[in-house]
Amino acid sequence: EDGVEIGGFGSAVIEYACDKGYKNNIYRVAIEDKFIEHGSVPELQKLCKIDSHSLVLKVKEILSK
Repeated sequence: EDGVEIGGFGSAVIEYACDKGYKNNIYRVAIEDKFIEHGSVPELQKLCKIDSHSLVLKVKEILSK
């Protein structure tokens, strides 16, 4: 998600899934709760590890478990 990890869209999805008894793993990829410097969108995406390269690495990591 293009938002913060705590209280973001991913948190709402996990809460909904829990309420509905969903038992599978859900993985969030979001911006950590920290101060974000100013910069261009591509620079900030890379810094926050939500650029395309970082997301591919994260998916590969999850799938290898």
